[in-house]
Amino acid sequence: MNKQLMDEIVAKLQKAGATQPCHRCGASEFTVVEGFTHIYVQDAISGNVKIGGLSVPVTHVACTSCGALTAHALGAIGMLPEEDQTDDG
Repeated sequence: MNKQLMDEIVAKLQKAGATQPCHRCGASEFTVVEGFTHIYVQDAISGNVKIGGLSVPVTHVACTSCGALTAHALGAIGMLPEEDQTDDG
């Protein structure tokens, strides 16, 4: 992930109001974790994990004091290309 993309993520998070202190330790310094992950949406609570299907692409920020991670949906902060955003999630 390049610096320009990381700076864009920071700007989008700030615009969305994601500027509160850490939910675990109260510190105010965070860093964007390089890279992205997907949270897979399961259609049942069966104990079986299904990989693939619907997922929410996310970026994470980490508290630089305690390491607590917070996930932010890329679509919610306007980071997905238009063709990747749908009405169902």
